[in-house]
Amino acid sequence: MAMALRVETRVGLQVRGADVDPDWVAERLELTPSASHRRGDPASAEDPSVRRVDGWCYFTSRGDVPPAEPFELHAAWMLERLERQAPMLASWVARGWKVHLEVVTMTNATNGGPTVEAGLLQRIADLGLTTHWRTVCVS
Repeated sequence: MAMALRVETRVGLQVRGADVDPDWVAERLELTPSASHRRGDPASAEDPSVRRVDGWCYFTSRGDVPPAEPFELHAAWMLERLERQAPMLASWVARGWKVHLEVVTMTNATNGGPTVEAGLLQRIADLGLTTHWRTVCVS
């Protein structure tokens, strides 16, 4: 019996830099981070050592768009929040922060990935951010 096709997607925004304050970034973007830390934060409750790496925050579509929904809905959710913020995002890149989009598709298919219409791809490109596309094969 053939296994049912499974596809899960998320679109995320990552902001990283030595002086990144996740609360400040979240306030400017009007988004709640899925994960974040500041440089110097404890690594975890169990590990009292401090994070020596950059401050970092990650925002994702997954909290509002179910993972099984198509890529287009995840991308639209993120673009609706970021397009008006493009000048601010560019200023963060100019400041030396690493700011990029991440598109992750998890699937049990052995080939393929999202097909992106030109208009949606142009909207992503117009943000002026590097975009990482990853397809993760899962069983």
